[in-house]
Amino acid sequence: MSEFIALVTLVITGVGVYLQFCSYKDYPNRKQRPESAGNDDDS
Repeated sequence: MSEFIALVTLVITGVGVYLQFCSYKDYPNRKQRPESAGNDDDS
């Protein structure tokens, strides 16, 4: 059971890092299109 918990933790960590990488990679595209990001980001 401990192996299962370790595997789930590893998957969740991997997904979190993957999402951070994707949002970081997409940041310049959002910066060039302020109309799609909205004005709420500047609060």
